[in-house]
Amino acid sequence: MVISTHSSSVAYEAGFETLRYFKRSPASEDQPIPQAEVVNLSTVFPSQTKRDSNVSATHKFVSRYLKSTHCDLFFANGIILVEGAAERMLLPHFIAHNHKNLQRSYISILEIGGAHAQRLKPLIELLDLPTLVITDTDACSFSGTKKRPKRGASLGFGSDTLKSWFGFNGLTLDELLDLPPERKIRDNVRVSFQCGIPAKFTPQTRTPKEVIPYTFEDAVALTNLELFKTLSESSGMVKKMHLATKMRTLDACCNAMYKALDGEKAKMALDLLFDVEPAKLLVPEYIKEGLDWLESELDTKSLEYTWVPKPSASDVITEFTNE
Repeated sequence: MVISTHSSSVAYEAGFETLRYFKRSPASEDQPIPQAEVVNLSTVFPSQTKRDSNVSATHKFVSRYLKSTHCDLFFANGIILVEGAAERMLLPHFIAHNHKNLQRSYISILEIGGAHAQRLKPLIELLDLPTLVITDTDACSFSGTKKRPKRGASLGFGSDTLKSWFGFNGLTLDELLDLPPERKIRDNVRVSFQCGIPAKFTPQTRTPKEVIPYTFEDAVALTNLELFKTLSESSGMVKKMHLATKMRTLDACCNAMYKALDGEKAKMALDLLFDVEPAKLLVPEYIKEGLDWLESELDTKSLEYTWVPKPSASDVITEFTNE
């Protein structure tokens, strides 16, 4: 038997179905000493002999995915699931410049895509780590046609994560946007998706107007309108977003940004890192809310591991008598 605290290579070579995960359990009034529960990962990653007949496609996918990407998941304090490469590249900068406490924790960031995130649900629930799922709503008509998100337009959403994992299948896009924060949490998991952004398009604008982004990329642009107006020397999608800010109205700007989303999204993140000091980027509100939640959860957990029981009445009397 090999016991490892930080060796992802051991986890990779051993085969996940042979692993036993030591899940920490903090001290509390009912349990004054921190303990560890041994979790059998074979319930998520069954043995090879069972795979052909009894194992679902989900189990196979999770095992193959983690083999090809992240084995550090088992050694993390918290988990963040993101849709694409742009989020994966910019998220560490958002954390570094805006969430110092979160930066001190070991966070595993997995790029999983909106169509497959829910396949990790059995493993996430088994590990019981604080997990933030950042996903797109994929706004669409009720016939499934992709649409630019707007309120009052009789729209739905196509996100498999929101439907299958969080049970929002029966909601309209408007109802989804109006969900209170507590509805976005399932046990130890919170979901974050695009929400309305109050935007002032011109200096003459007195009252901000709500705009709703479609993906992470236009959420970043709409959150940083003034900054994108200055990026005239950029290229690719960043250049298209910059040109969108030159439109005469905010609605026209949003339409242009929505059309620009067909470009290379990963390249947009790279272009931004080249053109802009990451500290100058404002974090989209839906991502900020999610990171705030994750930071709070990890802060709470760290306090629980240093929990000290209150002295009993007999202890107090004994101490007083000795004095």
